[in-house]
Amino acid sequence: MKATIISVVSLLIGFLVGCGVGYRYNERYTTNEAIREMVDSEETSEAALASISTCAIALIDSGEPQKAVELLSSRVAHFTVCTG
Repeated sequence: MKATIISVVSLLIGFLVGCGVGYRYNERYTTNEAIREMVDSEETSEAALASISTCAIALIDSGEPQKAVELLSSRVAHFTVCTG
């Protein structure tokens, strides 16, 4: 009887410690994953902006500034709509 009580108490303590550690790990993992996704999306957005800017510079260098303005105007219009 005494051994059974000690076993049950030990299992209960182990379960509580495991839940506490698991909860902390899961919370930290979720936070790190959210930060990683935010950084990835920001890098993707910056890469797209760099690509568009490079195309606009190439158009200006080739003597077609009107096409460069058209290329960049959609980004400006989108920004204006989003910021309101």
